[in-house]
Amino acid sequence: MNNILNLFKKSNNIKEIIRKMEGEESSLFCAGMTLNVNVLFLASLLKEEKNQSIVYVLNNSYKANIAYDTLTDVLGLDDVNLYLADDFASIEAFAISNELKSERINTLSNIYEKKKRIIVTDIQTILRPLQSFENYEKGIITLRKGEELDINSFIKNLIISGYEREATTYKQGQYSVRGEVIDVFPIGYKNPIRINVSFDEIETIKIFDEKTQLSTGEMLDSATIYPINELVLTFDIDKLWDDLRKKGQSEYLDDDFTKIKELKNYDNLLKYIKYIDKNYEYFFNYFDALQMKYIVCYDQINNLEDIVLKLQTEVSRYLETRASENKLELSFYDDASYVMALSQRNIYLSETKKAMQNLELHGIYDFHSYKVTKYDNDMKYFVKAKKDTDIDIYLTYSTDTQKDLIEDTLQGNEIKYEVIDDFFNTGKEKFHLVNCDNAIGYGIIGEYEVLTVNELFSSSKSKKPKYRNIQDNTSQINSKDDLHVGDYIVHYDYGIGKYLGLQTVELNKVKNDYLKLQYENLDLLIPVEKITDLEKYLGAEGVVPKLTKVGTNEWEKKKQTVRNQLESIAKELIELQIKRSSNIGFKYKEDSDLQKQFENDFEYEETPDQIKIVDEIKTDMENGVLMDRLVCGDVGFGKTEVAMRAAFKTVYEGKQVAYMAPTTILTRQHYHTFKERFNKYGIRVALLNRLVSPNEQKEIIKDLKKGDIDIIVGTHRLLNKEIGYNDLGLLIIDEEQRFGVEHKEKIKKLKENVNVITLTATPIPRTLQMAVTGIRTLSLLETPPKDRYPIQTYVLEYEETIIREAIYRELARNGQVFYLHNRVSDIYLVAKKIQSLVPEAKICVGHGKMNRNELEDIVSDYIDGVYNVMVCTTIIETGIDIPNSNTLIVDDASRLGLAQMYQIRGRVGRTDRIAYAYFLYKSENNLSSAAEKRLSAIKEYNRIGSGYKIAVRDLAIRGAGDILGREQSGFINSIGIDMYMKLLNEAINKAKGIEEKKRINYKIQVAKHVEKEYVNDDSIIIYIHKEINKIETKEDRDNVIAELTDRFGKLSDNILNYVEERYLEALLRRIEVINVIEEDRSVKLEIPENYSNKLKGDEVMYAGYTISRRFSIDYKYHMFIITISKEYGDRSWLYLMTEFLEKIIK
Repeated sequence: MNNILNLFKKSNNIKEIIRKMEGEESSLFCAGMTLNVNVLFLASLLKEEKNQSIVYVLNNSYKANIAYDTLTDVLGLDDVNLYLADDFASIEAFAISNELKSERINTLSNIYEKKKRIIVTDIQTILRPLQSFENYEKGIITLRKGEELDINSFIKNLIISGYEREATTYKQGQYSVRGEVIDVFPIGYKNPIRINVSFDEIETIKIFDEKTQLSTGEMLDSATIYPINELVLTFDIDKLWDDLRKKGQSEYLDDDFTKIKELKNYDNLLKYIKYIDKNYEYFFNYFDALQMKYIVCYDQINNLEDIVLKLQTEVSRYLETRASENKLELSFYDDASYVMALSQRNIYLSETKKAMQNLELHGIYDFHSYKVTKYDNDMKYFVKAKKDTDIDIYLTYSTDTQKDLIEDTLQGNEIKYEVIDDFFNTGKEKFHLVNCDNAIGYGIIGEYEVLTVNELFSSSKSKKPKYRNIQDNTSQINSKDDLHVGDYIVHYDYGIGKYLGLQTVELNKVKNDYLKLQYENLDLLIPVEKITDLEKYLGAEGVVPKLTKVGTNEWEKKKQTVRNQLESIAKELIELQIKRSSNIGFKYKEDSDLQKQFENDFEYEETPDQIKIVDEIKTDMENGVLMDRLVCGDVGFGKTEVAMRAAFKTVYEGKQVAYMAPTTILTRQHYHTFKERFNKYGIRVALLNRLVSPNEQKEIIKDLKKGDIDIIVGTHRLLNKEIGYNDLGLLIIDEEQRFGVEHKEKIKKLKENVNVITLTATPIPRTLQMAVTGIRTLSLLETPPKDRYPIQTYVLEYEETIIREAIYRELARNGQVFYLHNRVSDIYLVAKKIQSLVPEAKICVGHGKMNRNELEDIVSDYIDGVYNVMVCTTIIETGIDIPNSNTLIVDDASRLGLAQMYQIRGRVGRTDRIAYAYFLYKSENNLSSAAEKRLSAIKEYNRIGSGYKIAVRDLAIRGAGDILGREQSGFINSIGIDMYMKLLNEAINKAKGIEEKKRINYKIQVAKHVEKEYVNDDSIIIYIHKEINKIETKEDRDNVIAELTDRFGKLSDNILNYVEERYLEALLRRIEVINVIEEDRSVKLEIPENYSNKLKGDEVMYAGYTISRRFSIDYKYHMFIITISKEYGDRSWLYLMTEFLEKIIK
């Protein structure tokens, strides 16, 4: 396998530089260094150096991220770390990025373990003061199998390391304790670990799956747990607070510490480091403390002074806004010259030969490199520039398709070339085709140039896609959230109540766990094993349900009213399903060569999810299945490409496609996208929206009816009566949450044999309900594209300082900002305020009440960069796709719906830049419970690909309308969404003639109780009851025992008896036993005649005799009567009876 580093090292004297850096002190200056050459130089240095890490310091986080991605392309992920801190404004706003924090801790752990890495950082990060390594090391915990472990001391150490105790450990930074079983999810680990302690000794350390909570089977001999924060709590926070108040009392100080303690963002205390740790240090000191050699490489050192000055100005400007009486010395960034002097071995990288005046250098090197031209498919320019070259041109590829593409270009322009096996096996030709997976483009003056397909072709596919599949983070559709005290619940038989918690009741020396439910007139105790009869109440936002009065017919009346209404809906649903399934749709042929060519035109590498969904769609089309498919995927995950491929297949067979989007701007964007892609195949794409002139509209409508238009893109204008089609085959609906169901149903009725594909990032709740009931097919695009970062999402109190700094930061990288203010009445006043905060900003205003031409002009100017800040209403929710906008600020965010917030946030972060979203709320406004939940959810789901989870959460917060578009919210609010759906499913089954069998429960005297000594968390106790009550087979029983033992430790006899009793009941149901009679000295059951007739008497007798003499078997009234003797309180008969039934059941 060819490696680009081999070629790079050939022409540059890396060994000479390494020799120079071997001393204790050395400073070198390297000129002629472009970004890609920097990367190759550092990668070569890492591979040649022995046991030395390299710290690569760039000017800002944006450049650092680009460098990190390029380095991982060349070296892979294992050799590169990213060490970046949030800017001070974000830290002050408690808006810390968990992703960046996790990367920093991972970097520190690699340093502690003395792993050789390239560490990519920026200047502001290395200027931060840190806790001394001596104190930081106190938070590092090492565990070894067979060593002693004092559980109490261990827990104390976890706490000072920043770990939080939870009932269940499912994400990094958490731990759980259940007796002598301790679960911890250390930062930097892919999975959590389970520590089993026996007699104060570590018996086992196991890896377990955070989703299933079960051990994976992987055992560890040791584990190192690193602090979750960069600041280990070796001090008392309250004492620190008191001491600081004596030094400089201020409102700022009290507010800061209150938030730190509430949010547990202890890294915010680093600004007080001079008062916490007198021996505080810096990042470079950590290497020295471990006696680890390192080299620091500074990028573009000539710009350093300006950057440091800017940092100091920003901090000073911020501190001016704080309380004037605060006399404390806060440490955000320290003196650059002092920090840089800590490193004795430095390399300064620069594109030019101009070095800083005050640098004492031991050597200057010129790499004579240059940044190669990006030709972007302009092959005429490429040929003109390179045809008569006198240097070697290496054209690299990583796939056969890329090779073919390059060869076609060279042959078409009569350029002679050769295909070589490696970089050094060249012949007489100047153009060399060579296979290299890790190549990046660069040139060395007078020697050679390397070009990849990324430089040659703008539409080339990514050669090395890095899939970060987030399916693990996506919740299933599930209404059974964990119960919390105070939650409203709906019981099938008793109605709406309030959950008050678990209660254990002992009767006849048998303990059972109960759910205590409050109703209007009394409290009820419901056995926990019957939790399946309960649903968590989910109604419309803000609705507080009325508690049911038990003992009256109030609840039955409500259920019957809803049932009556649902019968007609169920009938209509079934008719719709029957109609669509009985109507055989058009059967499309298998993919043509043109279809394959069209798909090869796609400029990116398909994700696995895209390929899967496209295949499913094609299968339906080729089998004549009428589709009604919901494709749910986040912004930029490839929904449009999925739709395009289905559209091409449709048009190729002579049918038409209608593409409907909610806004004029969005239809215009999609029109141009479709036209550019389909034009070369002779497919006519037309646009129908309000910006198209009346005369043009008439012609389009006419041609559409004649069949001269293949694809029509439009707004709800497509719903007008005068719109007709010659042969409509496919309807595509984009951003479906902006359309009512009645619109979609209206379009579907245009032609019965029409396939429907709905595209969305956040499906509206009723659409999810249609997916739940099987009315629609749901497809999820869950794999993000390459080089997409999570949007850094902050939910904060409104503060002008944060707004100003956020805008300044975006403008500093030549980006654009959306500032969303959703009230037209004072939007211009807000724009003036923003202008006063950031005088340099070029601000425009856009809102829905503007004249359509005026709005179009403003949006176009914003897209063209005339403005860099747009103050707007929710018009940006859909319809604006501007890759350069990567900061979003939403004021008064509590007024927006969750799905709406998510959709708006999707307007930023559409490229490979890190994007920021600030959702602000005003402290004087009392947030409703629903608003708090929405803001919490939008912050929780900050990763790309969370749209589906957002919709599920929105379903819980907002509720859903009737799935057929009727107004059913009153019924839903009266009984809750889940009970509504339960009754709907009952109505559907009834209409289909499916009889629901009621589960038989037997009165067997077994304690259905989980001891608090075993598990001390109500939600887990409920979970254990749920799992035990799911047992239907022997395998289920064994799996439950294995899971509970694995997660919580050895099972008590009472729980084992409970498990066996549930399995016995499952066996009894299989042979349709009606009743079990348990007395003090015996247990008797009758096997019904219909099943007794299947049994052979001698086999039954033999089974009982061989298992135990305690069995007595009779045959009366065509039934086997099985009796087993027992002692009072004895439960061993359970195991004998299950063994007996296993033998006789056929």
